Amino acid sequence: MLRTQKQPTILILGAGPTGLGAAYRLQELGYKNFLILEKNDFVGGLATSFTDKKGFTWDIGGHVVHSHYKYFDEMFNRHVSKNANTLQREAWVRLYKNFVPYPFQYNLHYLPKNVQKECVDSLKKLIKKKTKSKSFLGWIFNNFGEGIANHFLIPQNLKTWGYPLEELSADWVGDRVATIDIKRTLKNIKDKKDDVGWGPNHVFHFPKKRGTRYIWEQIAKTIPKEKIILNTKAKSINRKEKQVKTNNGKKYDYDFLITSLPVTKLLEISDHKLKNTAKENLFSSQVHVVGLGLKGKTPKNLKTKCWMYFPEENIPFFRATVFSNYSKDHVPKSNQQWSLMFEVAQTSHTKFQNADEVINLVIKGAIRADLISDESIIINKWKHSEKLGYPTPTISRDKVINRILKELQTEDIYSRGRFGAWKYEVSNMDHSFMQGVEAVNHIVDGVKEVTVWNPNQINSKKN
Repeated sequence: MLRTQKQPTILILGAGPTGLGAAYRLQELGYKNFLILEKNDFVGGLATSFTDKKGFTWDIGGHVVHSHYKYFDEMFNRHVSKNANTLQREAWVRLYKNFVPYPFQYNLHYLPKNVQKECVDSLKKLIKKKTKSKSFLGWIFNNFGEGIANHFLIPQNLKTWGYPLEELSADWVGDRVATIDIKRTLKNIKDKKDDVGWGPNHVFHFPKKRGTRYIWEQIAKTIPKEKIILNTKAKSINRKEKQVKTNNGKKYDYDFLITSLPVTKLLEISDHKLKNTAKENLFSSQVHVVGLGLKGKTPKNLKTKCWMYFPEENIPFFRATVFSNYSKDHVPKSNQQWSLMFEVAQTSHTKFQNADEVINLVIKGAIRADLISDESIIINKWKHSEKLGYPTPTISRDKVINRILKELQTEDIYSRGRFGAWKYEVSNMDHSFMQGVEAVNHIVDGVKEVTVWNPNQINSKKN
């Protein structure tokens, strides 16, 4: 146990949820010999927010706070909850000019009769003992039948991921996609009953001010200022000497390194033998986030909605969020303005290529989807493009990622977090924060990490 010895140096790369989780736990343990290096001039990483020149606040995608961990809940309640709203999830799917409550498969009575029949007939054909499939595409067909697959799950996931679904693994799914109870589905159709209670985030929390960034600013305040050095980017890592060199020419020694850098980047700047293996097998999607500030009051049909999925091909975005519904402070004048935030995925497989056109494409799609009446109500436009938006859970990823993480750990390097571990299934804010906490617990007290090595165990219950 390291706490009974002279404290080794723990260097943390990145002040996002993972790095701050590690620092928070070290601070809690009374551990003094640590330091965070952060390339940006702000904390939060991908879980941050921006307030634009016109006073509208935006996130990098649709973040919400729900947790799989008691430890995370206690942290959030201690530092954030008094300044957060608690919201009832209203997730929807827009299909055939209608909004269908999510989970889609439990609300088929909203669909046209012929589509409804197609979905139900294919559900009835499902074999009770389902065939296991290695691919996500096979998993969809095996669990939902051709109707729901073809009308919703396949087009929605193609748009969300930007990769052929036969290349995605089925192992990541966990609690990310609602499975199906056929009897429940059929009963809901008969009773025309709305069924929206599924999921880990049917109630969620969101800061009242400053967006998601507020969470991580509050956590950063619990850590001494001198322990977080901003505007400092890791340029190279000497694994033999255990030393990080930064963009400003400084050198930082470490005994243990906790890093949330993209693992592909980490392997490259440390000249690791697995750097080419990572490049060849780890894939991701770029995400363009578009925000529209709108004049007037939120339309009645959107007044309580949180986020919406859009499987139809003629809509460019895979998800839209009524962001002003999360907090009245997301717009400068809450009684006169509202806002929509859209996400568009881009990969080498997607038709969409020109990032500069994304705002116009989104506006046309928003009108086509009846989210806005016309361009005249738009008073503000905002765009943020994130090259690494989502780590893609491909079959090839599963073949290499644990090997990479384990080899790094033999050299006292803990690559964790959304792109540090490259595991989408444990890349929410709570997962990422706890990966930092668990890395510290392992380094300091030898406690076994769970999140990074057993995602399904974490996602199946509260820990």
